[in-house]
Amino acid sequence: MYMAEKVLETVDLVKIFKDSYEVKALDNVSCFVEAGEILGVVGESGSGKSTLARAVTRLINVDSGSIILNGNDITGLKGKEMRKIYNDIQMVFQDAVSSFDARLTIEKNIDEVLENFTSLNRKQRKEKIKQLLRTVGLKEEYLTRKPLELSGGECQRAAIARAIATNPKLLICDEATSALDVSMQAQIVKMLKKLAVELNIAILFISHDLAIVNGLCDRVLVMYHGKVVESGKATEVICNPQDDYTKKLKASVFI
Repeated sequence: MYMAEKVLETVDLVKIFKDSYEVKALDNVSCFVEAGEILGVVGESGSGKSTLARAVTRLINVDSGSIILNGNDITGLKGKEMRKIYNDIQMVFQDAVSSFDARLTIEKNIDEVLENFTSLNRKQRKEKIKQLLRTVGLKEEYLTRKPLELSGGECQRAAIARAIATNPKLLICDEATSALDVSMQAQIVKMLKKLAVELNIAILFISHDLAIVNGLCDRVLVMYHGKVVESGKATEVICNPQDDYTKKLKASVFI
């Protein structure tokens, strides 16, 4: 029997932020996402979903638990060791424009990633960038444009092109469709579905929007105050939620 490759697994992640009082942003969070699969992580602001993304990418350290990527525990990696795995993990953010260097063209922004993380020569990088733009539905003319010359949807497409440039195993989308209009959201969702299948890439899709998650994701994780309160197949969880918080989220969307 064929077993899908488990690209990412988190085991009992705990993250506590200490200010005037302690906040447990991640409370024993365990999850996994397989190659070619899209896992949705949903919850309101403060639920811990973005903290999970930052922990997985090691932008923050966790207090306890394990982060396993491609079968390797990366929880304690630092410096050069961590840099080696960035080929395998890439992120797409809500504000695509600010994720780019506004002074540089789209070509140069993507080229910097290829130059730093691949062994391709200049000519090969140029061809790779053209191919990446075609993959996300942008014409070659966008090579010479700067981020501020693109619409929000076009810029998000370019951001996705940059994110997949290193052929990552895991793509993390943190509210990647939240700033877009409904029409563009649908286009990005369709493209992410296609990329997951064609590139066999695991996607961790973080959102507050249960409707988008329902249309995009294979499975879903519902978070509330740092805890996973419900998980399972997206259609089952959303159509027949068992937890009161999930029911509340559904009621706020599907009215």
